Amino acid sequence: LARGRFNFKEAELGIQSVVDPFSRADLLFAFENGAFDLEEGYLTLFALPGGWQAKLGRFFGRFGKFNTLHTHVYPFVEDLFFHSQIFGERLRGEGVSLSHETPSFGDNYGEVVLEMVHDNAVSFTRAGPNPIWLTHWRNFFEPGDDAGLDTGLTFVTGENFTAQSTNIYAVNLGYKWKPESNRWLMLQAESSLSDAGTAPGTRAKSSGYFVLASYRPDRHNEFGALWDPAQAPAGGAFASKAGLFLVHNPSEFTYTKLQVNQIFAPMGGASEKQVLFEVGFVMGPHRVHTY
Repeated sequence: LARGRFNFKEAELGIQSVVDPFSRADLLFAFENGAFDLEEGYLTLFALPGGWQAKLGRFFGRFGKFNTLHTHVYPFVEDLFFHSQIFGERLRGEGVSLSHETPSFGDNYGEVVLEMVHDNAVSFTRAGPNPIWLTHWRNFFEPGDDAGLDTGLTFVTGENFTAQSTNIYAVNLGYKWKPESNRWLMLQAESSLSDAGTAPGTRAKSSGYFVLASYRPDRHNEFGALWDPAQAPAGGAFASKAGLFLVHNPSEFTYTKLQVNQIFAPMGGASEKQVLFEVGFVMGPHRVHTY
């Protein structure tokens, strides 16, 4: 329910299967705004030489934390300005992703990801043959028995519509305190800086970030707040969103979300208040999302 009317937001059909002991196939179809699309479709290879893993096909890029998650996993209703201002929607394309665990010490877990994809994101262009290159480093650390600290660094580079390069530097930080299995507090933040060529010898910078705080007092309820300002590519105007959200899960297969937003329009435009309500459900098992 948005802007005074009911909307069918999205239906998702997921087909996942182990192909053989060394690979798995994932196909995720989405019906949205009257269109049926392959949202993700890739083959994962687990046993490459040197301990590497590979993902081949169409997938969401490992840009920070939330870019890889599907919207029904979000505790809020709408996509982040942080993603839509940089990429148009989110970074998603066709290509290859390589990942490898990094050396760990004690309770540390580390991973490095290298990706090459073609995508028509706002900050880049698909008109030419040049792909988007992405490097992501993740480190997960448990400072205590009931807490986890998740950090990441991302670098993305590619050609934009002016045939110049765009470089994006991003950092993400997450903290989760979970003293009981059904009670936790999560703090999440991501920030990015874009450096885009607009003409030979001329470059423009833009930035964005979001901060999220969420608390689950029991297994059925979650509430929190979001601050989400972001700038359009090549030094465009800022658009900002402040939101409060509430999630109720009667079971692991159904949910309702309520979100109240204050939108601050760019260039001094009129601000907007939003009240969003969403109901969703899952039929059958669903793949586990990355922690």
